[in-house]
Amino acid sequence: MTLFLLLPSICLATDGNELYDWYQADKRISSGVGSRDGMDAAKSGAFLGFTLGVADRMIDSGELCIPNASNATNGQFIDTVRLYLVAHPEKRALSASVVVSDALSSAFQCKR
Repeated sequence: MTLFLLLPSICLATDGNELYDWYQADKRISSGVGSRDGMDAAKSGAFLGFTLGVADRMIDSGELCIPNASNATNGQFIDTVRLYLVAHPEKRALSASVVVSDALSSAFQCKR
């Protein structure tokens, strides 16, 4: 029950600002300065899980064009979204799924 209360709510409509907050927590965790109460760890997990969930959906639906999907790593998807969040603060008002989709689509464009 306690774990449930610590996890950020990703069932509700999540926007890019909350995604950015999760990213900042992930950055703190990666730097070894995460919060002691476990919230940064929970937010970091939400950031990673949400981002990779959207990436999986986009791969399964054919929305991402990856030259050799077996060579694309989860780390590349995460890094792409991290860079996009920093470079495009104006997009953070959009839903988090749109932000992640836009970031990944811009990095892994389909040739038409």
